[in-house]
Amino acid sequence: MKHVILLLAMSAAGLTATLAQCPTNNNQTVREGATTIKTPPPPTVNPRGGTPPIFPGDRIVYWVHGLGGNPDSWGVVGGATQYQAPGQEVPGYKPRRVTSLYPSYLQFNFSGASISLENFLASTGKAACITNNIEDPKVNFLIGHSQGGLVSRATDKMYTDLGLEGERKFGGMVTFGSPHGGAMILNNETLLHQMGSEAFKALTAGPSKDMQKELKIDFIVKDEKLENIINRFADVFGEQILPIVFKEQQQPIRKDYEVGAAPLAELNSYSTTLPSVAFYGVESEPIFYRTLSSLSVQKPNDFAPFSAMPDESMVDRFNNLLTQYEANYEHKRIRQQYLEDKGLPCDKWEWIFMAPFCAIWDTEYWQVRKSKIGWEKGKNWLLKSNNQYKTLIGSREVKLVQTTQWECICEGSGTNNQSIPVNDPKECEKYAKCYAVSSLGMVEVVTEKPTDGVVLAESAAAFPMATIGQEMKKSNHQQMRNDENTKAALNGVFDGAYGDYFYTKER
Repeated sequence: MKHVILLLAMSAAGLTATLAQCPTNNNQTVREGATTIKTPPPPTVNPRGGTPPIFPGDRIVYWVHGLGGNPDSWGVVGGATQYQAPGQEVPGYKPRRVTSLYPSYLQFNFSGASISLENFLASTGKAACITNNIEDPKVNFLIGHSQGGLVSRATDKMYTDLGLEGERKFGGMVTFGSPHGGAMILNNETLLHQMGSEAFKALTAGPSKDMQKELKIDFIVKDEKLENIINRFADVFGEQILPIVFKEQQQPIRKDYEVGAAPLAELNSYSTTLPSVAFYGVESEPIFYRTLSSLSVQKPNDFAPFSAMPDESMVDRFNNLLTQYEANYEHKRIRQQYLEDKGLPCDKWEWIFMAPFCAIWDTEYWQVRKSKIGWEKGKNWLLKSNNQYKTLIGSREVKLVQTTQWECICEGSGTNNQSIPVNDPKECEKYAKCYAVSSLGMVEVVTEKPTDGVVLAESAAAFPMATIGQEMKKSNHQQMRNDENTKAALNGVFDGAYGDYFYTKER
Protein backbone atom coordinates (compact mmCIF):
# COMPACT_ATOMS: atom_id res chain seq x y z
CA MET A 1 0.00 0.00 0.00
CA LYS A 2 2.80 2.40 0.85
CA HIS A 3 4.37 1.87 -2.55
CA VAL A 4 1.06 2.52 -4.27
CA ILE A 5 0.65 5.82 -2.42
CA LEU A 6 4.23 6.80 -3.27
CA LEU A 7 3.65 5.93 -6.92
CA LEU A 8 0.56 8.13 -7.10
CA ALA A 9 2.25 11.01 -5.32
CA MET A 10 5.41 10.88 -7.40
CA SER A 11 3.53 10.44 -10.65
CA ALA A 12 1.53 13.57 -9.84
CA ALA A 13 4.81 15.36 -9.21
CA GLY A 14 6.00 14.68 -12.72
CA LEU A 15 8.10 11.54 -12.35
CA THR A 16 6.64 10.09 -15.54
CA ALA A 17 8.67 12.47 -17.69
CA THR A 18 10.67 10.72 -20.40
CA LEU A 19 14.27 9.70 -19.66
CA ALA A 20 15.56 11.91 -22.43
CA GLN A 21 14.50 15.00 -20.48
CA CYS A 22 15.89 16.60 -17.35
CA PRO A 23 13.81 16.24 -14.14
CA THR A 24 10.71 18.39 -13.85
CA ASN A 25 10.06 20.76 -10.96
CA ASN A 26 8.87 18.82 -7.93
CA ASN A 27 9.12 21.27 -5.02
CA GLN A 28 5.87 20.45 -3.25
CA THR A 29 4.39 18.57 -0.34
CA VAL A 30 4.23 14.78 -0.67
CA ARG A 31 2.03 12.68 1.55
CA GLU A 32 3.40 9.29 2.61
CA GLY A 33 0.76 7.26 4.43
CA ALA A 34 -0.23 9.33 7.49
CA THR A 35 2.95 11.40 7.36
CA THR A 36 3.13 14.70 5.52
CA ILE A 37 6.59 15.52 4.21
CA LYS A 38 7.30 19.01 2.96
CA THR A 39 10.45 19.52 0.95
CA PRO A 40 12.38 22.65 1.99
CA PRO A 41 13.51 25.18 -0.63
CA PRO A 42 16.65 24.00 -2.40
CA PRO A 43 19.92 25.44 -1.06
CA THR A 44 22.25 27.62 -3.10
CA VAL A 45 24.32 25.92 -5.75
CA ASN A 46 27.58 26.62 -3.94
CA PRO A 47 27.05 27.02 -0.17
CA ARG A 48 30.61 28.24 0.40
CA GLY A 49 29.93 31.61 -1.16
CA GLY A 50 29.42 32.60 -4.77
CA THR A 51 28.66 30.44 -7.76
CA PRO A 52 31.67 29.09 -9.66
CA PRO A 53 31.49 28.87 -13.44
CA ILE A 54 29.19 26.26 -14.93
CA PHE A 55 30.11 24.96 -18.34
CA PRO A 56 27.98 23.13 -20.89
CA GLY A 57 28.85 19.46 -20.96
CA ASP A 58 29.77 19.20 -17.28
CA ARG A 59 28.17 16.25 -15.51
CA ILE A 60 26.53 16.83 -12.12
CA VAL A 61 27.87 15.40 -8.90
CA TYR A 62 25.46 15.50 -5.98
CA TRP A 63 27.36 15.62 -2.68
CA VAL A 64 25.00 14.11 -0.07
CA HIS A 65 25.65 14.96 3.58
CA GLY A 66 25.29 12.65 6.57
CA LEU A 67 23.25 12.69 9.77
CA GLY A 68 23.06 16.16 11.26
CA GLY A 69 24.98 17.59 8.31
CA ASN A 70 23.97 20.32 5.90
CA PRO A 71 24.65 21.37 2.30
CA ASP A 72 28.01 22.80 3.39
CA SER A 73 29.31 19.46 4.73
CA TRP A 74 30.97 18.56 1.43
CA GLY A 75 31.54 22.20 0.43
CA VAL A 76 35.33 22.33 0.56
CA VAL A 77 35.90 19.18 -1.47
CA GLY A 78 32.95 19.71 -3.81
CA GLY A 79 34.12 23.25 -4.55
CA ALA A 80 37.69 22.14 -5.29
CA THR A 81 36.38 19.38 -7.55
CA GLN A 82 34.33 21.77 -9.66
CA TYR A 83 36.63 24.76 -9.90
CA GLN A 84 39.95 26.10 -8.60
CA ALA A 85 40.62 29.79 -9.03
CA PRO A 86 44.03 30.92 -10.30
CA GLY A 87 46.47 30.92 -7.42
CA GLN A 88 44.29 28.54 -5.42
CA GLU A 89 45.20 25.32 -7.19
CA VAL A 90 45.19 22.18 -5.05
CA PRO A 91 48.43 20.18 -5.43
CA GLY A 92 47.77 16.71 -6.79
CA TYR A 93 44.10 17.32 -7.51
CA LYS A 94 42.81 18.72 -10.76
CA PRO A 95 39.29 20.14 -11.00
CA ARG A 96 36.95 18.05 -13.12
CA ARG A 97 34.25 18.72 -15.67
CA VAL A 98 31.53 18.61 -13.03
CA THR A 99 28.94 20.86 -11.48
CA SER A 100 28.81 20.26 -7.74
CA LEU A 101 25.39 20.40 -6.11
CA TYR A 102 24.71 19.94 -2.39
CA PRO A 103 21.31 18.41 -1.63
CA SER A 104 19.38 18.96 1.56
CA TYR A 105 16.87 16.30 2.56
CA LEU A 106 14.41 15.55 5.35
CA GLN A 107 15.65 13.07 7.93
CA PHE A 108 12.50 11.37 9.17
CA ASN A 109 13.15 7.91 7.71
CA PHE A 110 14.60 6.30 4.59
CA SER A 111 11.35 6.70 2.66
CA GLY A 112 10.93 10.38 3.51
CA ALA A 113 14.59 11.11 2.84
CA SER A 114 14.36 9.41 -0.55
CA ILE A 115 11.36 11.50 -1.57
CA SER A 116 13.09 14.62 -0.32
CA LEU A 117 16.30 13.86 -2.22
CA GLU A 118 14.31 13.05 -5.35
CA ASN A 119 12.59 16.42 -5.08
CA PHE A 120 15.99 18.12 -4.99
CA LEU A 121 17.12 16.19 -8.06
CA ALA A 122 13.90 17.20 -9.83
CA SER A 123 14.21 20.90 -8.99
CA THR A 124 17.75 22.17 -8.49
CA GLY A 125 19.09 19.30 -10.60
CA LYS A 126 16.78 20.26 -13.45
CA ALA A 127 18.19 23.78 -13.66
CA ALA A 128 21.75 22.46 -13.79
CA CYS A 129 20.78 19.89 -16.43
CA ILE A 130 19.37 22.64 -18.65
CA THR A 131 22.39 24.88 -18.16
CA ASN A 132 24.82 22.04 -18.87
CA ASN A 133 22.86 20.70 -21.87
CA ILE A 134 22.49 17.31 -20.16
CA GLU A 135 19.88 15.19 -21.88
CA ASP A 136 20.43 11.95 -19.96
CA PRO A 137 20.53 12.54 -16.15
CA LYS A 138 22.11 9.13 -15.66
CA VAL A 139 25.50 10.68 -16.46
CA ASN A 140 25.20 12.37 -13.05
CA PHE A 141 26.06 10.52 -9.84
CA LEU A 142 25.87 10.79 -6.06
CA ILE A 143 28.69 10.93 -3.51
CA GLY A 144 27.39 10.34 0.02
CA HIS A 145 29.08 10.57 3.38
CA SER A 146 27.86 8.33 6.22
CA GLN A 147 24.04 8.44 6.29
CA GLY A 148 24.14 10.23 2.95
CA GLY A 149 25.31 7.03 1.31
CA LEU A 150 22.35 5.12 2.74
CA VAL A 151 19.89 7.77 1.60
CA SER A 152 21.43 7.60 -1.87
CA ARG A 153 20.91 3.84 -1.92
CA ALA A 154 17.36 4.17 -0.59
CA THR A 155 16.55 6.63 -3.37
CA ASP A 156 17.94 4.22 -5.96
CA LYS A 157 15.79 1.45 -4.46
CA MET A 158 12.71 3.67 -4.45
CA TYR A 159 12.78 4.02 -8.24
CA THR A 160 12.96 0.25 -8.62
CA ASP A 161 10.21 -0.40 -6.07
CA LEU A 162 7.91 1.96 -7.96
CA GLY A 163 8.77 0.49 -11.35
CA LEU A 164 10.25 3.82 -12.42
CA GLU A 165 13.79 2.75 -13.27
CA GLY A 166 13.63 4.85 -16.43
CA GLU A 167 13.08 7.99 -14.34
CA ARG A 168 16.16 7.52 -12.17
CA LYS A 169 18.02 10.83 -12.13
CA PHE A 170 21.51 9.50 -11.50
CA GLY A 171 23.56 6.63 -12.78
CA GLY A 172 26.06 5.81 -10.03
CA MET A 173 26.87 6.11 -6.33
CA VAL A 174 30.00 6.54 -4.19
CA THR A 175 29.88 6.23 -0.40
CA PHE A 176 32.35 7.29 2.28
CA GLY A 177 32.04 5.73 5.74
CA SER A 178 28.40 4.79 5.24
CA PRO A 179 27.12 2.24 7.79
CA HIS A 180 25.77 -0.26 5.26
CA GLY A 181 25.89 -2.93 7.98
CA GLY A 182 24.50 -0.61 10.65
CA ALA A 183 26.02 1.72 13.24
CA MET A 184 26.32 0.13 16.68
CA ILE A 185 26.87 3.52 18.26
CA LEU A 186 23.21 4.26 17.58
CA ASN A 187 22.16 1.10 19.42
CA ASN A 188 24.25 2.25 22.39
CA GLU A 189 23.11 5.86 22.53
CA THR A 190 21.96 5.54 26.16
CA LEU A 191 25.26 4.01 27.20
CA LEU A 192 27.10 6.82 25.47
CA HIS A 193 25.20 9.35 27.55
CA GLN A 194 26.15 7.34 30.63
CA MET A 195 29.79 7.49 29.58
CA GLY A 196 29.55 11.27 29.51
CA SER A 197 27.97 11.33 32.95
CA GLU A 198 30.69 9.05 34.32
CA ALA A 199 33.35 11.28 32.81
CA PHE A 200 31.97 14.36 34.52
CA LYS A 201 31.74 12.66 37.92
CA ALA A 202 35.18 11.07 37.68
CA LEU A 203 37.09 14.07 36.34
CA THR A 204 35.63 16.53 38.85
CA ALA A 205 36.02 14.24 41.89
CA GLY A 206 39.66 15.06 42.59
CA PRO A 207 39.55 18.82 42.02
CA SER A 208 36.34 19.19 44.04
CA LYS A 209 37.81 17.29 47.00
CA ASP A 210 40.83 19.59 46.93
CA MET A 211 38.50 22.58 46.64
CA GLN A 212 40.84 24.04 44.05
CA LYS A 213 38.42 26.49 42.56
CA GLU A 214 41.12 27.99 40.34
CA LEU A 215 42.50 24.64 39.18
CA LYS A 216 43.28 24.82 35.47
CA ILE A 217 42.67 21.76 33.32
CA ASP A 218 43.99 21.92 29.76
CA PHE A 219 41.60 19.39 28.24
CA ILE A 220 38.51 20.67 26.51
CA VAL A 221 39.88 24.18 26.13
CA LYS A 222 43.09 25.66 27.39
CA ASP A 223 43.24 27.05 30.94
CA GLU A 224 39.92 25.50 31.93
CA LYS A 225 38.89 26.44 35.49
CA LEU A 226 36.95 24.24 37.83
CA GLU A 227 33.89 26.43 37.95
CA ASN A 228 33.50 26.02 34.18
CA ILE A 229 33.96 22.26 34.09
CA ILE A 230 30.29 21.39 34.56
CA ASN A 231 29.08 23.45 31.62
CA ARG A 232 32.03 22.50 29.45
CA PHE A 233 31.62 18.79 29.96
CA ALA A 234 27.89 19.09 29.39
CA ASP A 235 28.67 20.74 26.06
CA VAL A 236 31.27 18.21 24.98
CA PHE A 237 29.51 15.02 25.96
CA GLY A 238 26.07 16.40 25.20
CA GLU A 239 26.72 18.02 21.86
CA GLN A 240 30.21 17.72 20.44
CA ILE A 241 31.50 14.26 21.22
CA LEU A 242 29.19 12.61 18.72
CA PRO A 243 26.99 14.93 16.69
CA ILE A 244 25.69 11.74 15.11
CA VAL A 245 23.45 11.06 18.11
CA PHE A 246 23.04 14.24 20.13
CA LYS A 247 20.82 17.31 20.45
CA GLU A 248 19.87 18.86 17.12
CA GLN A 249 21.08 15.71 15.37
CA GLN A 250 18.31 13.62 16.98
CA GLN A 251 16.54 12.92 13.69
CA PRO A 252 14.28 9.86 13.73
CA ILE A 253 15.99 8.44 10.63
CA ARG A 254 18.89 7.20 12.76
CA LYS A 255 16.65 4.36 13.99
CA ASP A 256 16.52 3.03 10.43
CA TYR A 257 20.16 1.99 10.47
CA GLU A 258 20.85 0.75 13.93
CA VAL A 259 22.45 -2.68 13.82
CA GLY A 260 19.61 -5.14 13.21
CA ALA A 261 17.08 -2.50 12.12
CA ALA A 262 14.39 -3.77 9.76
CA PRO A 263 14.60 -0.81 7.30
CA LEU A 264 18.33 -1.42 6.89
CA ALA A 265 17.76 -5.14 6.33
CA GLU A 266 15.20 -4.29 3.66
CA LEU A 267 17.62 -1.87 2.01
CA ASN A 268 20.37 -4.50 1.99
CA SER A 269 18.02 -7.03 0.40
CA TYR A 270 18.13 -4.83 -2.69
CA SER A 271 21.14 -5.13 -4.99
CA THR A 272 21.70 -2.10 -7.15
CA THR A 273 22.54 -2.39 -10.81
CA LEU A 274 24.31 0.98 -10.81
CA PRO A 275 28.10 1.40 -10.76
CA SER A 276 28.90 1.87 -7.07
CA VAL A 277 31.98 2.29 -4.88
CA ALA A 278 32.29 2.13 -1.08
CA PHE A 279 35.22 3.62 0.85
CA TYR A 280 35.98 2.94 4.50
CA GLY A 281 38.31 4.51 7.06
CA VAL A 282 40.59 2.89 9.64
CA GLU A 283 41.58 5.31 12.38
CA SER A 284 44.70 4.93 14.54
CA GLU A 285 44.81 4.72 18.31
CA PRO A 286 43.65 6.27 20.50
CA ILE A 287 40.53 6.14 18.36
CA PHE A 288 38.28 7.95 20.82
CA TYR A 289 40.45 11.04 21.17
CA ARG A 290 41.39 11.28 17.49
CA THR A 291 37.73 11.12 16.56
CA LEU A 292 36.91 13.69 19.21
CA SER A 293 39.57 16.02 17.76
CA SER A 294 37.83 16.09 14.40
CA LEU A 295 34.38 16.45 15.98
CA SER A 296 35.01 19.25 18.41
CA VAL A 297 38.39 20.97 17.94
CA GLN A 298 39.45 21.01 14.29
CA LYS A 299 36.55 20.14 12.03
CA PRO A 300 37.21 18.99 8.44
CA ASN A 301 35.89 22.13 6.79
CA ASP A 302 38.21 24.28 8.91
CA PHE A 303 41.04 23.06 6.68
CA ALA A 304 42.04 23.81 3.11
CA PRO A 305 41.04 21.17 0.55
CA PHE A 306 42.32 17.70 1.46
CA SER A 307 44.44 18.83 4.42
CA ALA A 308 42.29 17.72 7.37
CA MET A 309 44.78 15.06 8.46
CA PRO A 310 45.85 16.51 11.87
CA ASP A 311 43.85 14.92 14.68
CA GLU A 312 46.29 15.21 17.57
CA SER A 313 44.66 18.05 19.49
CA MET A 314 42.58 15.95 21.86
CA VAL A 315 45.28 13.28 22.05
CA ASP A 316 47.75 15.84 23.39
CA ARG A 317 45.20 17.23 25.83
CA PHE A 318 44.34 13.73 26.98
CA ASN A 319 48.00 12.93 27.65
CA ASN A 320 48.49 16.19 29.52
CA LEU A 321 45.38 15.65 31.59
CA LEU A 322 46.30 12.05 32.40
CA THR A 323 49.74 13.18 33.55
CA GLN A 324 48.14 15.76 35.80
CA TYR A 325 45.72 13.27 37.35
CA GLU A 326 48.43 10.67 37.85
CA ALA A 327 50.69 13.24 39.52
CA ASN A 328 47.95 14.46 41.85
CA TYR A 329 46.95 10.91 42.72
CA GLU A 330 50.54 9.91 43.47
CA HIS A 331 51.11 13.03 45.59
CA LYS A 332 48.03 12.27 47.69
CA ARG A 333 48.91 8.59 47.94
CA ILE A 334 52.39 9.35 49.26
CA ARG A 335 51.02 11.88 51.72
CA GLN A 336 48.43 9.39 52.97
CA GLN A 337 51.12 6.75 53.42
CA TYR A 338 53.27 9.25 55.35
CA LEU A 339 50.41 10.06 57.70
CA GLU A 340 49.61 6.38 58.19
CA ASP A 341 53.26 5.72 59.04
CA LYS A 342 52.88 8.39 61.73
CA GLY A 343 50.01 6.39 63.22
CA LEU A 344 47.05 8.18 61.75
CA PRO A 345 44.17 8.05 61.98
CA CYS A 346 44.05 8.17 65.76
CA ASP A 347 42.66 5.16 67.60
CA LYS A 348 40.11 5.50 70.39
CA TRP A 349 42.74 5.74 73.16
CA GLU A 350 44.63 8.47 71.32
CA TRP A 351 41.39 10.37 70.99
CA ILE A 352 40.92 10.16 74.74
CA PHE A 353 44.38 11.44 75.65
CA MET A 354 45.22 13.64 72.64
CA ALA A 355 41.81 14.80 71.46
CA PRO A 356 42.77 18.32 70.31
CA PHE A 357 45.73 17.06 68.31
CA CYS A 358 43.85 14.07 66.85
CA ALA A 359 41.12 16.37 65.63
CA ILE A 360 43.70 18.36 63.65
CA TRP A 361 45.71 15.36 62.44
CA ASP A 362 42.71 13.26 61.48
CA THR A 363 41.11 16.14 59.55
CA GLU A 364 44.13 16.31 57.29
CA TYR A 365 44.30 12.53 56.95
CA TRP A 366 40.70 12.12 55.85
CA GLN A 367 40.95 15.08 53.47
CA VAL A 368 44.05 13.60 51.87
CA ARG A 369 42.43 10.18 51.60
CA LYS A 370 39.27 11.53 49.97
CA SER A 371 41.34 13.63 47.60
CA LYS A 372 43.46 10.62 46.64
CA ILE A 373 40.33 8.59 45.88
CA GLY A 374 38.93 11.47 43.80
CA TRP A 375 42.05 11.84 41.66
CA GLU A 376 42.20 8.07 41.26
CA LYS A 377 38.65 8.03 39.87
CA GLY A 378 39.62 10.57 37.22
CA LYS A 379 42.84 8.73 36.40
CA ASN A 380 41.05 5.41 36.04
CA TRP A 381 38.35 6.90 33.82
CA LEU A 382 40.94 8.41 31.51
CA LEU A 383 42.80 5.12 31.28
CA LYS A 384 39.66 3.17 30.34
CA SER A 385 37.90 5.81 28.22
CA ASN A 386 39.31 4.78 24.84
CA ASN A 387 38.43 1.11 25.30
CA GLN A 388 35.04 2.03 26.74
CA TYR A 389 34.24 4.11 23.68
CA LYS A 390 35.42 1.41 21.28
CA THR A 391 33.10 -1.03 23.03
CA LEU A 392 30.15 1.31 22.49
CA ILE A 393 30.81 1.66 18.76
CA GLY A 394 31.23 -2.10 18.39
CA SER A 395 34.92 -2.20 17.54
CA ARG A 396 36.00 -3.89 20.80
CA GLU A 397 34.46 -6.96 22.37
CA VAL A 398 35.56 -8.74 25.52
CA LYS A 399 34.29 -12.24 26.19
CA LEU A 400 34.91 -14.64 29.05
CA VAL A 401 35.78 -18.01 27.57
CA GLN A 402 36.08 -21.23 29.54
CA THR A 403 39.41 -22.92 29.05
CA THR A 404 41.43 -25.82 30.43
CA GLN A 405 44.39 -24.69 32.49
CA TRP A 406 47.36 -26.94 33.28
CA GLU A 407 49.93 -26.97 36.02
CA CYS A 408 52.77 -29.24 37.02
CA ILE A 409 52.66 -30.42 40.62
CA CYS A 410 56.22 -31.24 41.62
CA GLU A 411 57.03 -33.14 44.80
CA GLY A 412 59.29 -31.22 47.13
CA SER A 413 60.71 -31.81 50.57
CA GLY A 414 58.11 -32.57 53.23
CA THR A 415 54.64 -31.46 52.18
CA ASN A 416 55.75 -28.37 50.23
CA ASN A 417 54.83 -29.35 46.69
CA GLN A 418 55.61 -26.83 43.96
CA SER A 419 53.05 -25.76 41.35
CA ILE A 420 54.28 -24.63 37.92
CA PRO A 421 51.72 -23.24 35.40
CA VAL A 422 52.20 -24.64 31.88
CA ASN A 423 50.39 -24.48 28.54
CA ASP A 424 50.89 -28.14 27.65
CA PRO A 425 50.83 -31.07 30.10
CA LYS A 426 53.78 -32.58 28.26
CA GLU A 427 55.94 -29.80 29.65
CA CYS A 428 55.76 -31.53 33.04
CA GLU A 429 57.92 -34.33 31.68
CA LYS A 430 61.01 -32.17 31.81
CA TYR A 431 60.66 -31.72 35.56
CA ALA A 432 61.61 -34.42 38.05
CA LYS A 433 58.85 -35.96 40.17
CA CYS A 434 56.15 -33.84 38.55
CA TYR A 435 52.73 -34.70 37.24
CA ALA A 436 50.17 -32.70 35.27
CA VAL A 437 46.90 -31.48 36.78
CA SER A 438 44.13 -29.76 34.86
CA SER A 439 41.41 -27.38 35.97
CA LEU A 440 38.72 -25.31 34.29
CA GLY A 441 39.20 -21.58 34.28
CA MET A 442 37.90 -18.43 32.58
CA VAL A 443 40.03 -16.18 30.43
CA GLU A 444 39.24 -12.89 28.75
CA VAL A 445 39.34 -12.93 24.96
CA VAL A 446 39.51 -9.47 23.40
CA THR A 447 38.48 -8.97 19.77
CA GLU A 448 39.03 -5.64 18.04
CA LYS A 449 37.74 -4.57 14.65
CA PRO A 450 39.03 -1.69 12.49
CA THR A 451 36.85 1.40 12.56
CA ASP A 452 36.80 5.03 11.49
CA GLY A 453 35.84 6.00 15.02
CA VAL A 454 32.10 5.85 14.39
CA VAL A 455 31.43 3.15 11.79
CA LEU A 456 33.16 -0.23 11.57
CA ALA A 457 35.21 -0.81 8.44
CA GLU A 458 33.27 -4.01 7.78
CA SER A 459 30.00 -2.06 7.93
CA ALA A 460 31.21 0.68 5.57
CA ALA A 461 32.32 -2.04 3.14
CA ALA A 462 29.01 -3.95 3.31
CA PHE A 463 27.44 -2.21 0.30
CA PRO A 464 25.87 -5.06 -1.75
CA MET A 465 27.26 -5.30 -5.30
CA ALA A 466 29.54 -2.27 -4.84
CA THR A 467 33.24 -2.15 -5.59
CA ILE A 468 35.15 -1.75 -2.34
CA GLY A 469 37.49 1.19 -2.57
CA GLN A 470 40.92 1.58 -1.05
CA GLU A 471 41.26 1.64 2.73
CA MET A 472 41.47 5.19 4.05
CA LYS A 473 44.23 4.59 6.57
CA LYS A 474 44.31 7.01 9.52
CA SER A 475 41.08 8.69 8.39
CA ASN A 476 38.36 9.02 10.99
CA HIS A 477 34.69 9.39 10.25
CA GLN A 478 34.86 13.17 9.92
CA GLN A 479 38.27 13.53 8.29
CA MET A 480 37.29 11.37 5.33
CA ARG A 481 35.31 14.30 3.96
CA ASN A 482 38.46 16.37 3.44
CA ASP A 483 41.83 14.69 3.94
CA GLU A 484 44.66 13.25 1.88
CA ASN A 485 42.86 9.92 1.60
CA THR A 486 39.78 11.70 0.25
CA LYS A 487 41.94 13.20 -2.46
CA ALA A 488 43.38 9.81 -3.41
CA ALA A 489 39.94 8.17 -3.36
CA LEU A 490 38.33 10.84 -5.54
CA ASN A 491 41.24 10.91 -7.95
CA GLY A 492 40.74 7.18 -8.36
CA VAL A 493 37.01 7.62 -8.94
CA PHE A 494 37.35 10.40 -11.52
CA ASP A 495 40.31 8.72 -13.24
CA GLY A 496 38.17 5.63 -13.84
CA ALA A 497 40.00 3.29 -11.46
CA TYR A 498 36.62 2.04 -10.20
CA GLY A 499 34.92 1.79 -13.55
CA ASP A 500 34.70 3.70 -16.81
CA TYR A 501 31.34 5.15 -15.79
CA PHE A 502 32.97 7.44 -13.22
CA TYR A 503 35.75 8.65 -15.52
CA THR A 504 35.54 12.44 -15.70
CA LYS A 505 37.80 14.71 -17.71
CA GLU A 506 39.90 17.36 -16.03
CA ARG A 507 38.71 20.90 -16.43
